[in-house]
Amino acid sequence: MLINKEKKLRDIVRFITFIFAAISIVLLAGCDLIGGKESKPTVPGKIVFSKSDKSGDYLKIFKMNTDGSGVKKLVDFNGLSSFQPSWGPDGQQIVFTSAKMGIHGEPAIFLMNADGSNKRPMKVYPEYPAIAIGGDSPVLSPDGSRIAYEVCSNCGGAGGRNFEIMVYDFETDSITRVTNNHWPDRHPSWSPDGTKLAFSTELPYADTNIRGFKQDIYTISLEDGTLTRITNTGNASAANWSPDGRFIAYQTSVGGEQSYIYDLENNSTTQLLPGFRTSFGIQWSRKGSMIAVKASKNSDLANEVRYYNIEENNIEFVHLEQYTPQVIGTRFKWYYNENE
Repeated sequence: MLINKEKKLRDIVRFITFIFAAISIVLLAGCDLIGGKESKPTVPGKIVFSKSDKSGDYLKIFKMNTDGSGVKKLVDFNGLSSFQPSWGPDGQQIVFTSAKMGIHGEPAIFLMNADGSNKRPMKVYPEYPAIAIGGDSPVLSPDGSRIAYEVCSNCGGAGGRNFEIMVYDFETDSITRVTNNHWPDRHPSWSPDGTKLAFSTELPYADTNIRGFKQDIYTISLEDGTLTRITNTGNASAANWSPDGRFIAYQTSVGGEQSYIYDLENNSTTQLLPGFRTSFGIQWSRKGSMIAVKASKNSDLANEVRYYNIEENNIEFVHLEQYTPQVIGTRFKWYYNENE
């Protein structure tokens, strides 16, 4: 089965520049969030995202099916924004950040069930139980036992931007600092076996006059701290490991906003969807048979939410009616488990 799975992913990457399926979803102003004619795209799964609703004041968290049905508001903290939602490995939990219980402008990290119930902070300060441990870009580990996230060590002051990667362990109720640099280390992504993290960093440019303008993707071992450089082109971010651990997808703004897939076995890189502008990285289905990425043909469509789903033997274009664009936010997360 492992050989067949790797072959399938190789085939997906091999043909990725020639064939693709696409779905464009645009949320409309009107009653609640969804309006317009009903369409039934075939792309499966569900989406969680943050957006202000009709009042347009602060961010709330919603989920819906990929076809736009089943919209449900999950988080509304009454004037306090909530954002950066991310699915747990089995689609039953969501981790997110919120201004609720945060301090000094840093959002707190929360978890909840996929239906919005049982909202709770990841961890509170023992001496100040009304304040939760804060951070950005939280993501649950493949077994759901840990959360990786980023913390800005000096954002309380002017010009602060020194982000470090941290890991919280539910079993030991402890926090481990993974990186310890004086430059931004951001957007962690777990390897499927939970032994490494991929992240973007300004590490290779720390002693140059282009610091703050360039970053690359690295991986780090959680056992011994070994660093491995993945990209060397600059402006690479939004790393995302494939379910079998062979590929790392990432986003770059070099030559325009583009997405790429790096093969860890043979050290090769493949561009996804040449000629399209992509943003916020590639998202894998749980078994790796499909890929979704936010993309557009030109800058005028940059605010529309589009999916480009790659499937080896079932390539299909699905298009929803487009009206006045009111998107489902930017860093939305797609979840699809082929076995469900």
